Amino acid sequence: MEFLEQQPAGFFQDFVHGWCKRLSPYHGYGGLGLIRSVDSGYARLAEPLVYLLIRRFPGLEIDDPSSHKIYCVEGIKGINWLTILSDTFLQKLGGKAALQSQLDDDFIFYDFLGGVMIQAGPFPQIGDMEQGNIPKQYQKLYHLVKSVQTDNYNAGYIDTPEGVNAKEFALQWLHRFE
Repeated sequence: MEFLEQQPAGFFQDFVHGWCKRLSPYHGYGGLGLIRSVDSGYARLAEPLVYLLIRRFPGLEIDDPSSHKIYCVEGIKGINWLTILSDTFLQKLGGKAALQSQLDDDFIFYDFLGGVMIQAGPFPQIGDMEQGNIPKQYQKLYHLVKSVQTDNYNAGYIDTPEGVNAKEFALQWLHRFE
């Protein structure tokens, strides 16, 4: 985080866009988030805090790249500050122009061969459910792309406390920008 704070404005977007131009990804996202530890012991220790954080802050992404790639073949996991959509998903949404026409100047489109990266707002936001704050740009973009989102709850899976239905929570979390 400290490294990014020292970079000029636009550095992160240019960095991600550069990789999009090199790799032409199928879909993806970028923003503020937590990545599950590869050490299952550490991951289990962190889960109670992770659960509380993602319940409260809707813009905070939770990621487990090794498992998400399995569960997000047919649809995108969701959106975030940077949302990457391949032409496959853009076509299902009516095309880039149709999507662009429904968004205002708060959204920046970065083209790459095979798709587009969409920036929702000038900087990443985490929001705060306790204050009824769901990032508006995220919510707007979500409503436009939700038809191509996966409903596979494993894509949003997180260990939940006893008494909380993990499948229900995962689906609620995936659709948190409703």
